[in-house]
Amino acid sequence: MSLTLTLSKYFAKHWETHIHWVSFLELLC
Repeated sequence: MSLTLTLSKYFAKHWETHIHWVSFLELLC
């Protein structure tokens, strides 16, 4: 349960960065 909570916090914190990376990689392809 705590692991899921930790992952949720991590993704909530880094989701924007992840989206920017995906967009950046799509531009390169």
